Amino acid sequence: MSLPARKLIDPAWRKPPVSVICPFIPKDLQGLLPGLPEGTITEISGARSSGRTTLLQAGLAAATAAGELCAVIDGSDAFDPSSATTAGVRLDRLLWVQCRHNVRDTLKAADLILHGGGFRLVVLDLCDLPLVELQRVPSAWWHRLRLTVENTPAVLLVASTTPVLRQAAAIQVELGEASAHWPGTLLNSVDLRVRLRKPAQSAQPSATLRARAI
Repeated sequence: MSLPARKLIDPAWRKPPVSVICPFIPKDLQGLLPGLPEGTITEISGARSSGRTTLLQAGLAAATAAGELCAVIDGSDAFDPSSATTAGVRLDRLLWVQCRHNVRDTLKAADLILHGGGFRLVVLDLCDLPLVELQRVPSAWWHRLRLTVENTPAVLLVASTTPVLRQAAAIQVELGEASAHWPGTLLNSVDLRVRLRKPAQSAQPSATLRARAI
């Protein structure tokens, strides 16, 4: 089943409680992807070109289209407003914080924004930051973020190359190498290989999701 990337996450997620990432995907995938529950942290990890940006932009597009305020804490200054707009993200509903590859500043920015409130979806992009530095971050920092977002309507979506949040993340989704489909000269669709690392009790630990190019 194919679907536009901008519809991977349904705007209905903004109405609590959040239970599924998208009602348009096959039911077996709904069982795999538990969604973006408010008041918790969801961590999406994967190598470059694994589909991280597709999922992040899908969430931002759905949230901003619903009129919600969102924030992107961009650790490595990799956010591309042009491609985000193409994916359906409304930039007038988005706060973009550039952290210039500084791990400490990235975490401080996330802490300040979450404590300030007012943002329904906060994306913390840790991709391309030095893994050695991220692994040195004390667990207390991640738990501080977890407690800050807890019991609020906000969703904290963390993107990383390798899982780093340990027990602080309620949901951990790992993306494998994506496969692009080029039936002609234009990109037709991309298969995202998805594995649920947490919660571990999922009956289906992995699946493939096809996202149609926009």
